[in-house]
Amino acid sequence: MVKCTFCRYTITPGTGKIFAMNDGKILHFCSNKCEKNNFKLGRKARFLKWTGAFMKGTVKVAEKKVEASVEEVAEKVAAEKRIAERQEADAERKAASEQAAEKRAAYEKSAAEKKQ
Repeated sequence: MVKCTFCRYTITPGTGKIFAMNDGKILHFCSNKCEKNNFKLGRKARFLKWTGAFMKGTVKVAEKKVEASVEEVAEKVAAEKRIAERQEADAERKAASEQAAEKRAAYEKSAAEKKQ
C-alpha cells in the first residue's frame, strides 16, 4: 500500500494521484486537498492537525516529555530547595535589620533624652 506524501494516510488502490517531479522524485497524493495544500498553498503537513504528519510529531513530542520528565522533576526539586534557602536567608537578614533599626532608634532616643 502506498501512503500519501502529504498527510501520510494509506491510499487505496485505484485512487489518488501520482506526481513526478523534474528531479525524479515521485509524490503520491490521496486527494485534491493534499495536492493543493502541498503545491498551491505551500503548507507544511506537520503544522496541520488533520494530517498524519502532525499526529506523528505530537507522539514524538509526548515521548520526549516522558523521558525528560524525571530530569525535570529533579530540577524542580532542586530549584524549590534553592528558593526555600533563599527565603530563609532573606528572613534572617530582615530580622537582623529590624533588630538593628530598633537598637538605632533606642540609641537615638536615649541620645535625645541626654541632650535635654
